[in-house]
Amino acid sequence: MDQQQIKIWFAGFYEGEGTISNDITNRNRYRVSIAQNDRTPLDIGQKIWGGNVRERIRKSPASDKICKGHEWQLNHNDSIKFIEDIKPFMIIPYKIHQIKICEEKLNQLWDKKYKCSFCEVELSDLSGRLRHEKIKHIEKGILHKCNHCEKTYLSTGAMKRHIKINHS
Repeated sequence: MDQQQIKIWFAGFYEGEGTISNDITNRNRYRVSIAQNDRTPLDIGQKIWGGNVRERIRKSPASDKICKGHEWQLNHNDSIKFIEDIKPFMIIPYKIHQIKICEEKLNQLWDKKYKCSFCEVELSDLSGRLRHEKIKHIEKGILHKCNHCEKTYLSTGAMKRHIKINHS
């Protein structure tokens, strides 16, 4: 199969089994995934576009049956490459419209703020807020000592950077 045939096949495969969404925990970046029982086509997609394939094990809501399958997930940059490659070959209007909605959401100004639970500081992402709360409020005054020398740091992240730069 040549590259164009693979793209055409994956366009149909995505339209049948795939999803696209905006990851609100990562500033509305793309998240594409395709779920399938047979891992083979997912491994082919992973070799071409990246991402990772994981096993999914779920219990059926209708019975006690255990369902095993696989899911191929693409991060934002891999999703962009994948969508650019298959989009010209897509034919289902609903799936084409889904991609358009995600593109519009991605291009919206990200102005969401995460307010610190302890003070009035607002941060632009959740991980920044959690880091701020941990360093400035929860572990305030706790020093992290390097195991290799006598230096101390206010955060584990700063200590890990020190160890990586100076002791590895």
